[in-house]
Amino acid sequence: MITRKYISYGLKDFIDGRKNILFVTGYMGSGKSTISKDFAKRYNARTFSLDNVFDWNETWVTTTMDTAEQRLYFELLKNSGAYRDLGDGIGSYDRAYKTASYAEKCAWIMKQAIKDCSRTNRIIIEGVQLYQYDSLFPIYINYPLLIMDLTSDEAMKSNDKRDKDYGLNFFQRLDRRPGNKRYYTNQYNIFSDYLAKVKGAKGEPK
Repeated sequence: MITRKYISYGLKDFIDGRKNILFVTGYMGSGKSTISKDFAKRYNARTFSLDNVFDWNETWVTTTMDTAEQRLYFELLKNSGAYRDLGDGIGSYDRAYKTASYAEKCAWIMKQAIKDCSRTNRIIIEGVQLYQYDSLFPIYINYPLLIMDLTSDEAMKSNDKRDKDYGLNFFQRLDRRPGNKRYYTNQYNIFSDYLAKVKGAKGEPK
């Protein structure tokens, strides 16, 4: 298994099969996708990145499911009721899903993934969204959770490269708010607050 630094809660429950969903979060470039894919192979699970909720939120054509993750996304979406079948092999999101906020779309998929988990359907969901949106916290906090260590060398090196590619400071990611106002949000503070919140929920000293 590839070595990555992380904080885990309930991981043994996922490994032993007592709970068949694992949530993974952490900074961009901290190794979320890498460790999720590694765990998926090791424990026979399917991976899903919450980033793709945004990528595919306009239309859906059933004949273009080229990857395993796309097929999983479609299954979760269809079962959640957010998809309407047009009867000709082509489908689209219903109006409520199209107009929902990003956090609401993530919540829709996460809730369905939790419902779908069984001994034959193990799912790993990863994304920065888990620490960025407080509204998602109650959905997954009682399930196995893995938080990548933002101080790891791998995270810093990866983010340095991304900073050069996108022209953004490591600790300040461009964000948007209603009214098209742009501002730079301090991700370090958000992440630190998130860690304190998790520790509080788990009964640990903050």
